[in-house]
Amino acid sequence: MKKILTFISILLLTFACNKSEQSNSQNQNEELADDYFKRAKVYFDQENYEAAVSLLDSALLNQSNHISSIATRASAFYNLEDYDGALADYNKAIELWPTDEANKEALTSLYLERGDTYYTLKKFDLAISDLTKVIEMDPGNTVAYVYRGDARDNAGLQKEAIEDYTKAIELDPSNDSAFYNRAVTKQNMKDQIGACEDFKKAAELGNKEAEPFAAQCK
Repeated sequence: MKKILTFISILLLTFACNKSEQSNSQNQNEELADDYFKRAKVYFDQENYEAAVSLLDSALLNQSNHISSIATRASAFYNLEDYDGALADYNKAIELWPTDEANKEALTSLYLERGDTYYTLKKFDLAISDLTKVIEMDPGNTVAYVYRGDARDNAGLQKEAIEDYTKAIELDPSNDSAFYNRAVTKQNMKDQIGACEDFKKAAELGNKEAEPFAAQCK
């Protein structure tokens, strides 16, 4: 998203199943999918996303609803800048992901990442919708407030964007990105005094992008 270096991470879970109720063929396909997934995850962690996608494709050929493979491939596609591919996989993963409390954190992560993907595709209304969902599920998620602020800013909702950045700062006063993003929005709203205050604070917190702007402030 704008003004933020985004590191996409995925929370994976292991699904227990009663193999005694499955056929040998089903068991074998599931084991193959698990094996391809584990190998793909090694490549993913090494940021070799092309190799990860290839293995995840093989996992999904063996088990089409292997949810960890779908979610991880979404992240890999995102990092390869195949945003349409990422969106298709995020949609599928969210559709399949359990909604119980034990899986809430992982589902929240998927909504956050899909919201980021919508933002990148300039579908700001859909990004706002997903990021609002994240905030409803996890009211203390500072990243979601910053991301939604970015989406609102680009949708022409500068006042609401300021509110989101301010909330992120309330939750985490050391969030340099929130100060920097709020400064940019204030500057665009012709609030130069407020922008300078935020640029200076962002620079104090180590935000390199803010430094040249802070240096120009009196």
